[in-house]
Amino acid sequence: MLEDGGEWDNVFYKNLGAKVGRLPRGVPRAEETDFFPSVYWITNPSNDFIGNVAAGSQGPGFWFELKLRAPSSELEINNHGMNPKALAQKTFKDNASHSSGFRAGFTTYETGYLAPPGTVWENIKAYKNNEAGLFQHGTANIDFRGGLLADNGQAAHNFHHDNAIYDGTEVIGRSEHMQFLIDQGRIGDHCKTGGLSLQPNEGMGRGTTIKNSSFKGFDNGCSGGAKYAIHVGNNQ
Repeated sequence: MLEDGGEWDNVFYKNLGAKVGRLPRGVPRAEETDFFPSVYWITNPSNDFIGNVAAGSQGPGFWFELKLRAPSSELEINNHGMNPKALAQKTFKDNASHSSGFRAGFTTYETGYLAPPGTVWENIKAYKNNEAGLFQHGTANIDFRGGLLADNGQAAHNFHHDNAIYDGTEVIGRSEHMQFLIDQGRIGDHCKTGGLSLQPNEGMGRGTTIKNSSFKGFDNGCSGGAKYAIHVGNNQ
């Protein structure tokens, strides 16, 4: 966990975080974020995250909440207008999030991330997340290179995300394994197999580019709920 946005040049390498639970309501002095815990809470992108796994959190797997707080805001290295939302991303590669219960496997909600052009999230995997695999809000310039989005309630939700790129990403609405589990009665058929949802970018202008990517598992016989490979518009 990066606590207050002033942490630089750390390396998180091949860690496993699993079954992170939320606090019950009514706990004295609890912050709102305590009720939506993430496995990896990232407040400064200038750190390396390589080969980490988030499994079964009741909140997001990887949560970019890019804010500078005290006491780090009082340090000389940080007190000259440093804004974590605009810092360069160090290596973010081969990370995976599955089975998260709330919001997304990977999310920049709600602070957003105005990443420098050319920022790459390489070979990330988000699967079997209850809501979204990715939820990007108020974000720009992230190139999702390779990777897998499978069996999520929604593969990705780009909400005011400008200049997003999906390059060589495999998007699966419902995999054969998920269908097997449904047919065996081991999990319910919730009929949520949404693909990429692209929402308005509020005048930022460059939108989303999808190239060299594959989409499958959306023609699955689901009779209700969200079922689409790509959705463009204001509403789900």
